[in-house]
Amino acid sequence: MALSARTQQIPLIDPVLRIVEETDQSSCDLARDVSLETAYNQHAFRYFLGQERKRSERSNRPFLLLLVDLEQQQLNRRIDTSVASKLFAGLSAGLRDTDVIGWYHDGRVAGAVLTHVEEPSSTNVSTEIRIRITNLLRRTLPSVTAARLQVRVYQLPAGLPQ
Repeated sequence: MALSARTQQIPLIDPVLRIVEETDQSSCDLARDVSLETAYNQHAFRYFLGQERKRSERSNRPFLLLLVDLEQQQLNRRIDTSVASKLFAGLSAGLRDTDVIGWYHDGRVAGAVLTHVEEPSSTNVSTEIRIRITNLLRRTLPSVTAARLQVRVYQLPAGLPQ
């Protein structure tokens, strides 16, 4: 299979749920990535992810976290700027204006925070989004890159303690 795509529930011990702890809420440099006008830098993206998590807890409604990266032999390898540009253009074309797109892990993992998701029976919603984004990125990226693409969708349940 050329693309690896998974929809998952995140366990409480997963570091994704501790985003607020990792982000300095007092001084957030909310900025777009200089080389990618459609993407927020890691710091801003993590800030928005933390804000959406708080909103989800208050409203008791889940949201989705979509992560995209490339399978790589070396963990330190960054996504090439031209590939990142196409990747973020594809994400931008496939998601709503209200969704936040940026670097989950600077230069290595792209992410999107998808707000206002249907109730927990939305396994179909997250699967549909994963399939739609996977197919869109498969058409957007060169086939060699698409073969290494990993698309993951996490449904973050509302009301989880931090």
